[in-house]
Amino acid sequence: MAVASAVIVLFVALSPWPLSEKLRLVGYACCAQAPARTLRIGGNYMPVDARDAGIYLAFLLGLGMALVVGRARSGRWPPANLSAVLAGLFVAMVLDGINSSFETRGLHGLYHTSNALRVITGVGAGMALVLLGLPLVNRVIWRAPDNEAVASDYGELAGFAVAAAVLIGVLLAPPARLYYPLSVLSVVGVLVGWGFINGTVVAVATRREHSAVTLSDGALFLLAGIALSLVEIWIVGSIRSATSH
Repeated sequence: MAVASAVIVLFVALSPWPLSEKLRLVGYACCAQAPARTLRIGGNYMPVDARDAGIYLAFLLGLGMALVVGRARSGRWPPANLSAVLAGLFVAMVLDGINSSFETRGLHGLYHTSNALRVITGVGAGMALVLLGLPLVNRVIWRAPDNEAVASDYGELAGFAVAAAVLIGVLLAPPARLYYPLSVLSVVGVLVGWGFINGTVVAVATRREHSAVTLSDGALFLLAGIALSLVEIWIVGSIRSATSH
């Protein structure tokens, strides 16, 4: 825990100021930050592009909802019909990303991809990652994950869908005063999302899978995962900066 905390403190202290530069450093590690594909709020570009903003903000929102309804330790996938819908949302994001890459490279795409589509497909994928991915992480981390899904029927899924629709509405027409809140939350979403993955890697690498019992146990894995994510972000950012000149 001490090492992880030290990494986080050093990243905050040594990464460039002001806050907007720190946010952009994190975003630089996970997307191209191309202006044409990035949302602009009050004249300022977000630190991640439109698709990633949708993904990571939806992931953070979905995770918060899972915590509120007591499903953060869920260890089961949704029923097959719901899982198929969620997988479809993720596939839609991937296909839109491929189509966007074709357009960017001057190749023939199936349709014109806009930032609105990037946000919509990104938000859908972010929610799907919570509902499908969180149980997988919980099965590795917790000694006894809850024997329930984050969303077990269409009624519960509807709650996440409504939240996703609200988030899409906010991102497509954001007031200028929401630049910093949305930018900070998108970066927090990146760190938490990467932190879940890296925390799972830490658990497996140290042979401590299925060991978490209390919330503090789970928080330690997340903290370690976030610290490892910051190291990765620093390395990726350094490599990209060195090779872009």
